[in-house]
Amino acid sequence: MATRLRGAVGRMVAGAGEAKAALTATHDDAAEVEMQLARVSEALMPEFRREAMGQLKELLVDNPKAQLAVGEMGLPILVSVLKDDRDDIELVRGGLEVLVLAVGVSDSGGQHSAAESQAGAVNAGLFVRQVNAVAMVLALLEPEPVGIDDFYVQYFGLQLLSALLQACPSQVISVVLSAPAGVVRLLDMLGEREAVRNEALLLLVELTAGSAQIANVAAFEGAFDRAWGIVGEEGGLCGGGGSVVADALQLINNLIRGNGANQRLFREMGHVQQCAKLLSTAAASACVPATSSGPAGVAAGAASAAADAAAAAAAAAGLPHAAQWALASTSQQRPLDRQHALNMLTAIEAIDLLTCPPWSAGPDARATEAASRASNQEALVGAGAMGALLALALGGGGVPSAAVRAAAMRAAGGLAEGSAKGQEALAAASVPLPSRPGPPTPALHAALRALLHASDARERSGTLQLLAGFARGNQEGQVVLAATIGPPSSASASTSGVPGHHGLPHHPPAGPLSSPTRGLGSGSIVQQPDSFGAELVAALCGAGGSGGGGGAAGAPNRSHVRTPSWDAQLASGGGGGGGARDSYGDPGALVVAARASLALSLLLDGCPAAQARLLAARVDAGPPGARADTLLPRLMRAVADALRAGRLGHGPAAVLLKALIVWARGCPTAVAVLVQGSASHLPLLVDCVTGRVGGPPCDALVQGLAAALLAVCMLDGQKQKQPGDTAGSSPGDVALDAVLSRVGLVQFFQRLEDCLRHPLVAAAAAPARPRRHLPRSSAAAALLSGDASASGNDNDGHTAGVPTAAAVPGGGVGDPGSDAGAAFDGSFVALLRGVEDAARRHATDAWSGGAGGAPGASPQNDAELLASLPGTTGEEKLRGALAALRTGNAELAQLRARNRALAQDLMRVPMAPGGSASPTGSAGGGGGGGGGGGGGPSSAADIEARAGAELRASRAEMEGATLRTQVEQLQGQLQAAAREVHAAREATGAAAAAATRHEADLRDLSTAYNALEGHSYSLEGQLRDAGTKLADALKSSVAVGSGAAGMPPGVGKWVLEAECCARVDAARAEAEREGEEQLTDLLVCLGQEEAKVGALSERLAALGVDVAALIDAVAEAAAAAEGGGDVLQ
Repeated sequence: MATRLRGAVGRMVAGAGEAKAALTATHDDAAEVEMQLARVSEALMPEFRREAMGQLKELLVDNPKAQLAVGEMGLPILVSVLKDDRDDIELVRGGLEVLVLAVGVSDSGGQHSAAESQAGAVNAGLFVRQVNAVAMVLALLEPEPVGIDDFYVQYFGLQLLSALLQACPSQVISVVLSAPAGVVRLLDMLGEREAVRNEALLLLVELTAGSAQIANVAAFEGAFDRAWGIVGEEGGLCGGGGSVVADALQLINNLIRGNGANQRLFREMGHVQQCAKLLSTAAASACVPATSSGPAGVAAGAASAAADAAAAAAAAAGLPHAAQWALASTSQQRPLDRQHALNMLTAIEAIDLLTCPPWSAGPDARATEAASRASNQEALVGAGAMGALLALALGGGGVPSAAVRAAAMRAAGGLAEGSAKGQEALAAASVPLPSRPGPPTPALHAALRALLHASDARERSGTLQLLAGFARGNQEGQVVLAATIGPPSSASASTSGVPGHHGLPHHPPAGPLSSPTRGLGSGSIVQQPDSFGAELVAALCGAGGSGGGGGAAGAPNRSHVRTPSWDAQLASGGGGGGGARDSYGDPGALVVAARASLALSLLLDGCPAAQARLLAARVDAGPPGARADTLLPRLMRAVADALRAGRLGHGPAAVLLKALIVWARGCPTAVAVLVQGSASHLPLLVDCVTGRVGGPPCDALVQGLAAALLAVCMLDGQKQKQPGDTAGSSPGDVALDAVLSRVGLVQFFQRLEDCLRHPLVAAAAAPARPRRHLPRSSAAAALLSGDASASGNDNDGHTAGVPTAAAVPGGGVGDPGSDAGAAFDGSFVALLRGVEDAARRHATDAWSGGAGGAPGASPQNDAELLASLPGTTGEEKLRGALAALRTGNAELAQLRARNRALAQDLMRVPMAPGGSASPTGSAGGGGGGGGGGGGGPSSAADIEARAGAELRASRAEMEGATLRTQVEQLQGQLQAAAREVHAAREATGAAAAAATRHEADLRDLSTAYNALEGHSYSLEGQLRDAGTKLADALKSSVAVGSGAAGMPPGVGKWVLEAECCARVDAARAEAEREGEEQLTDLLVCLGQEEAKVGALSERLAALGVDVAALIDAVAEAAAAAEGGGDVLQ
């Protein structure tokens, strides 16, 4: 019985070992893939092949390891299925779906290695290298007998082509171009069932984005008509089409992107009218007030009433104008969901592409692009696109999406820029106020309000581009807008807090801004309180207005006077009586004034008439006898306030300085006002350049712009010099002397160079290019995150010459940096570079030239000198000689003074060891200590050469200090890496020791397990022997029992069999119970040890140790130690 018991225990242990091995075995994806591929390739029955293909498809779902295995072994088999088994449509479907999964991106969630994550791209590269593989997939889309007319074959075939295009665009594009009627077939599939149509549309979008040749073929094969048909079928921009409409419009955009031939076809085939009509319909549907019956209408009415009440309360409480604007313009429209907003952005992008400025390098290509742009603008304006864009951006408050409003205003600006008809249409346009009765507001005035008070940086940037499109190349319009500049009247002030008027009264129906002419009308212009100029002045006057009361209107400028800190001014309510303030009373006023200066710079740029007119324009409503408060001194006071308001940064100061530079460049009268109008202007600019004002650290952009303004004063101030002026008395000479005595040429030109290297200026200098294609997912994500790149506004995107405000983070009232980002464009950067070059030449000429600023030709002998004197008689020539002597003495004195200032400037530059100089020395006043004597430079050329050498040496020293810092950082990183490597090595050693220990434990357990298994086998053999003996005994007992006398037949046999069966059952039960207990203990031990080994293996693998090699080495060592033959069988 003991033998049978041991046999039962052995069988139980053996069965448990097999079950344990099955449960703990690692699934081999590669082997499974190989097996299924073999079935697909070698099975004789079609149903077996289809079953294997289905299992292979299930195995590939989110399994990069299986993807790699298919790429290594299965691509030829799958290609042969598509080629040779086209009669079995179900098998071809499965093959296409398997290929789609094999070349697609697996959603592994970052749980796989880098190689496994790139499995789809690797398989795609292998597939396109198969001979005629892509062409064969493309041929499957053809009608029979060339292709297969099956819905799923077409669907998965298009998906496979799209996946291949994402990974290998150039190869797929070349195959499509070389295939006979390949593009035509894809266009024909736009008329198939909806799912196939959508996949074909996505494929065409990607193909046309990557190949201009495919775009040309598609355009001439009717792609425009097919795309517009899809848009109409799906219900337009705000219908139920969703992303399909965006894809169809994106196809149109790809066809016309930088393609003059396709743009001409688009224009001549009447598609421009369809685009304008689509936008008009979208504006009408998106801007409808939500005042319908039902809960939504009641909620909208309650929201409108609450907005009006809140705005009225804000006005009564004296909140800033921007807060009143925000509260009064609370949306009363149905919210615009993200997909509809994306559809509108895609439609507006078509107008952006049609009106993109020339961007090619060659002059002939630029001329062709300019002609195409002018034709596109004329066609779009004639089709009513300007009104549709303004309705989307400004009509009734615009659509309830800041991104769409910004894109519409940007497109309207591009439509007007350089186009007489576009500027006339913009000047004549008017828009209704948000859900308020009354006359409409001129579009330019509404755009100015949005620029001043919009809270979204993208919307302000788009508004700026709209105004720039109207002002550029339109001097007549600039003059007429500048003529509206004047003091805001009491009527404007009395209605500035009415919510229904958005902080401003309405315009009359017929006014200077509603004239149909390009220049906004002619004749006399009545400066009304609610005009464009009055709004602009009201915003600018928030910075440095006249002091409280009436007497301050005639007070001198006080921008150089140190006022209390910003916090003290804010705590005291801004100071002043009941009138305007010298500084801001609320943080938003400074930012609003900076935004207003952006619009002011557009009115002044390139228009001398507007510059001269604004110099004489009053900005206050004081009595006639009082001294006029003009705009330019007000801007200087605004700059002073902005430099002191360190809490807001220096963004407003940069924007205001930019406006002053544009105003002063080419306008000597403005330079005279800046230099000689107040004794505080030049000291303020000098302190800004040297960093004495604005708080440390002063922004390099602000310092550079202040230096540029001083350079403009040096250059254009010379034009103001009169014949009778003495040397050094012109505004240019005064500015030059201030630079020499208080700044120094080295520091001055370094500030200009730092300004040109500033990221905002460098980004603005990038050339404009057509916007690149954005995939649907990227565009939707950008729109959701509120990034301006939702419309493609990067360096690759054309922005009508004005960089987007999204280049700088933020965009709210408290973040003026966003407005500084929108202030610079390519033309202003070119102006800065021209000013720097001219200033260097002027500084050089100042040392060597006479009173005229240029070197003159000296007579070579006495005869030439006598002939050069004026007059004919000796007395006249003597008087001329005396006059020339006096002039020469004055010039000599002037040159000596400048040389003395330059010598002092050079002596202020501290010399470093080795002769290097640093320009960081004091740039203080030009007082004594200059040192005369003969130690100075011998000539002006030597002085300039030494200054240049010292400047280069100082830059080299600064660069060397920067490099030394970087080297120290790298050394620190190297030491940290060395420490990490040492720690990793120690951890690896400890892990290896632990692994060795656990391997020994596992080997002991394995030996015990083998011994137990051998013992169970021996017990089982003994049990078999006992059974044999028992059978023999039973046979003999039967024979004996049948011959016994007096005993019934079968009685002995019955008793013996019953007893044996009972004993066997009892022994089996006891053996099973003992076997189960031992098996449970063994499994627990094995599980614990295997968990330890697994954890150690993972740790070793993370440390870069080859775990398999380590285990093999341990096993070999164990086998060698045991002699190789002592293991129990």
